[in-house]
Amino acid sequence: QLSILDAIRSISHQLQPEKLGRELLSVAVNINNSNRVRANALAVLPELSPPGFEQVKQQLRDPSEAVQYAALKYLTLYADDISPSLEEWIEENKSTLPVSVQSIWEGHNGNREKLSPEQWTQMVDGQGNTIRGELVFKSRTSQCLTCHKVDGWGGTFGPGLTKIGSSKSQQQLINAVIYPSQEMAPEWQGWFVIDQEGSRHTGRQIDVHLNRVELMNIQGEFEGYKDARSFGVLNESLMPPGLQNTMTLSEFNDLITYLRSKI
Repeated sequence: QLSILDAIRSISHQLQPEKLGRELLSVAVNINNSNRVRANALAVLPELSPPGFEQVKQQLRDPSEAVQYAALKYLTLYADDISPSLEEWIEENKSTLPVSVQSIWEGHNGNREKLSPEQWTQMVDGQGNTIRGELVFKSRTSQCLTCHKVDGWGGTFGPGLTKIGSSKSQQQLINAVIYPSQEMAPEWQGWFVIDQEGSRHTGRQIDVHLNRVELMNIQGEFEGYKDARSFGVLNESLMPPGLQNTMTLSEFNDLITYLRSKI
């Protein structure tokens, strides 16, 4: 169960990133916690100091594939800061690492297969690993948590996905990632503002006053623009296209399978 993480989540807005990182890391390295809890703690870790990186790196030796996967997924975000030690360790232990973990490193090194949107659609069978799919959803590389919330984790800029498997088919979920502008609900309509200097800003909601326009940003806060040059409705979704390219095919399959399980 994720009750430990839920408790941390409930107070996360009160904690500085450094303190939040220490709390989550203590959960991740505690072998008395379930593998799912430890892996989820790794998935949502903020940036750590170098000693913290070393503690995460030690989790690559854990017998749990989920913990190994989440640890390496996190470490690749900071590979430039901790190489060549990380690269050397991966090369020395590659033969003993699960395929799902190896693929993370190969993808990080640019060996990810280039696929067309049609190929992504055809090759996803929805029979992926839901535990890894949850970790993909929470990974910063996939960006899902930035805008969407599942079981209390994530942002509110986009639709909540806690029960998404009850209302969307596998194909609809695939299309939502690959073709985000194909189907847009009116309540999630995007807007743009061109400010006085000519810079373009986008957001989810807009309030128009006499000489001021307020736009909701991705943090859910309104930003004001005085005497804006123009504003209007976006023709495309606020969700950027191509997010599947931040994942391996296996990860995308896992993500879709996980979202389908949310009923």
